[in-house]
Amino acid sequence: MVDLNKLAIMNPWWSKGKDFKYYDTDLSNFNSDSTIIKFERLEHLYTRFAPGKIFIIKGPRRIGKTLMLKLLIKKLLDKGFDRNSIFYFSFDTLVTKRELDNMLRNFLMKPVQGQKYILLDEVQNVEGWEEVIKALYDNGLLKFSTVVATGSLAHMLKGEQLPGRGVEGNILFLKHLTFRDFVLGLLKEVKSQYGVNRINKLLNYEFTNDEMRDLYEYVENNIIDIDDDIKKIYEIAEGLSSYSVPISKLFEIYLNTGGYPISINDYIYNSIHASNFSITNQIYEEIYNYAKQDAALIGGESAGDPAKASRIIESVVDNAGTSVSYSSVARKIGMNAATTISYFKRLENSFVFTPIYGLNSSFAEMKKSKIYFSDIFLHYACGAKAKGIMGSNYTSELLNSSSVGTIVEEVVLNHLIKTKEQDPMRHYSTFVRFYNSNYEIDFLYKLENGKYIAIEVKYKNSVQNNMIKKIDNIADYLLLSKDNMERTDYITIIPVAFLLLLLKKSESNL
Repeated sequence: MVDLNKLAIMNPWWSKGKDFKYYDTDLSNFNSDSTIIKFERLEHLYTRFAPGKIFIIKGPRRIGKTLMLKLLIKKLLDKGFDRNSIFYFSFDTLVTKRELDNMLRNFLMKPVQGQKYILLDEVQNVEGWEEVIKALYDNGLLKFSTVVATGSLAHMLKGEQLPGRGVEGNILFLKHLTFRDFVLGLLKEVKSQYGVNRINKLLNYEFTNDEMRDLYEYVENNIIDIDDDIKKIYEIAEGLSSYSVPISKLFEIYLNTGGYPISINDYIYNSIHASNFSITNQIYEEIYNYAKQDAALIGGESAGDPAKASRIIESVVDNAGTSVSYSSVARKIGMNAATTISYFKRLENSFVFTPIYGLNSSFAEMKKSKIYFSDIFLHYACGAKAKGIMGSNYTSELLNSSSVGTIVEEVVLNHLIKTKEQDPMRHYSTFVRFYNSNYEIDFLYKLENGKYIAIEVKYKNSVQNNMIKKIDNIADYLLLSKDNMERTDYITIIPVAFLLLLLKKSESNL
């Protein structure tokens, strides 16, 4: 049985009310000077938190799931919710299914009027947690409650997946921040806190107040849907042409930080306050350790070996974006094929890897896949560990080498998968593939009409139309460049930063 002291420590608002925010570590860090961009990605969900609804929010470690729940608690208290109507528990502290059931039943028996909130953080650590929620729901005990459960596994739900119990349409992702998230956050928050001169120092660019405002408003009010006509996509992207220099500089920062809020804020803080344009090495180590440990310990049905997870991770560091087979990796690292496949699946399930599968000239699926990291900062963290060097040195080395094209390709993929991703109905593998016949094309993106658009990344100073080859039955080709922009009969060239800055996310991606 979970002791009362532990419950009281995890739910300090029961005794402190609104003042709990002064004692909570997550909120204190969020409100500190070192957190320059206050990324809040739950705002549009508040109105959906109705009684009788169950929300599942999935995403990698250190992406902000716990902070999101703490910010929700603060908002509820500020709106006047009874302090005793909110229950929170972090399952980094392991409990059994029976203990979970007892805790929730005791909370639900509290004589509180109106809606209650049950917030379960990293709930995948409780074997059979779905059965507890299902039983409570079926017995009518959740009729006046909203359940929000977070976890660090892509496949959190098992068995029936709570069908017909208020979860449909409420399975969501909290993943790495996109370039659009980053830019809008930076222009909004840094300008309000530090003014245009601080941003100019960060970018080494002379922004004016009007220029910054106009760029922010254009990005906020325009969005690209890849399902739109290619001509429309080009015209929307072309609207950014006047801001090509600051956008390029913003993209260079994003290529250093990736999409973790902690890496973004550390880079910006160090740059503004110490003219140190890098990320603290401790953050690289922290992200790597989470990837290794989670893949081994929560990424499968049974406990695994962190050392084996590390070997798989290291095998991908130098081969990200390369077409490989699991059997060839197994032979290379001297690991049993079945074990190798098992750990690849663990790493995918714990949001470390993003594999995509190939289509041949007949558009049939191939056995080979291309493995990418789910975020470039995670790539840097794992690569630095594999090479035994400082994270900032590894990042600089990679971005100033011929491998920068692969890094940008990785960024593009992890943006593309967020455009239509919807769990459980639409896994990204249903609409993003790569093409491999006599030659390879980076991505084939399946449109709503069933046709494909070919997307090739060429992060070079100069690109030409012949850098992408035509495929039978493919009408439109999108060539993503470093800074070239042009439209011909069948090829549309757009700077990659322009596309990513305007690219929409699915409603399932917060």
